[in-house]
Amino acid sequence: MHLEDLATLARTTPVRVVALVGDQRAGKTTLIASIYAMYCKGPFAGMAFAGSRTLVGFAKRHHLALLNSGRADPTTPRTSRDEPVAFFHLALSGAVGPPVHLVFSDRSGEAYGDARIVTDLIQNLPELLQADRVCFLLDGANSHQRSTACLF
Repeated sequence: MHLEDLATLARTTPVRVVALVGDQRAGKTTLIASIYAMYCKGPFAGMAFAGSRTLVGFAKRHHLALLNSGRADPTTPRTSRDEPVAFFHLALSGAVGPPVHLVFSDRSGEAYGDARIVTDLIQNLPELLQADRVCFLLDGANSHQRSTACLF
């Protein structure tokens, strides 16, 4: 889903937008695919999958991490610098109340690296204005040192 689709969804449904921010190869797309994978297995963190408007997008990003992809090593496709920001929707239901509609942003890490150097480019990152939460993914020297910090 793109920015216009997010605006359409937000007009009819209360959404919580999470902007995932991080450098190239920090794991933004991998995190999105992993969250999707957890809900494919069943309830997770007290919530259950209740629908999505972006199932095809989730499946495309998650496929290469599966054994049946034929790859020796699991991976997720890189988000191209040429692609506009994309959004992934998950509707989750808990024990009580209406479903929670989470929307995660996915953008190439090069865009964030460029904006860190030339701060005028931040205005080209509309997901930051849309976000209810900003989650920074920090990549350490190896995958055992990866960190995530969310601003509430």
